[in-house]
Amino acid sequence: MKNIWGAGIALMLSACASTYSAPAMIAPRVSAPVQVKPAEVLRVSKRVLAGEGFQINDSDLEAGTLITAPKNFRVSTKEADCGSTMGIDYLLDNRTTTRVSYSVIAEDGRVLVTAYVLGEYKLGDAMQDITLTCVSKGELDRWMLSKVLDELGRK
Repeated sequence: MKNIWGAGIALMLSACASTYSAPAMIAPRVSAPVQVKPAEVLRVSKRVLAGEGFQINDSDLEAGTLITAPKNFRVSTKEADCGSTMGIDYLLDNRTTTRVSYSVIAEDGRVLVTAYVLGEYKLGDAMQDITLTCVSKGELDRWMLSKVLDELGRK
């Protein structure tokens, strides 16, 4: 009897996974003009991101790029879209975990900050977790960009 219930629950959960609706939106491009050289933007960005607990994975001064490693970071439905199942947003379920990483692109006169949200729906036990396609809505990007711009303004 227990095996029948277990199989029924497994079937229901796999049916939920098969109704996954990925986000249809495109992440906004969040940038701002700056009056400093790209090297200074990257130097300040490194300090700001490290101060927020992000590990710098790669930084290329010539290319004007900086990339962080993903950090465990609980995001809300205001900050990202990770899709839904049967009309219910995955970010509203406590079994969903998210991680965020950033990229910074500095060029003459402009800085672009992009947040990448990685989501996973943890089913637990013997069930396979679901990797979610997540899209930043721009809140995380604007938050980090404002921190970088604030720090640049203190120069």
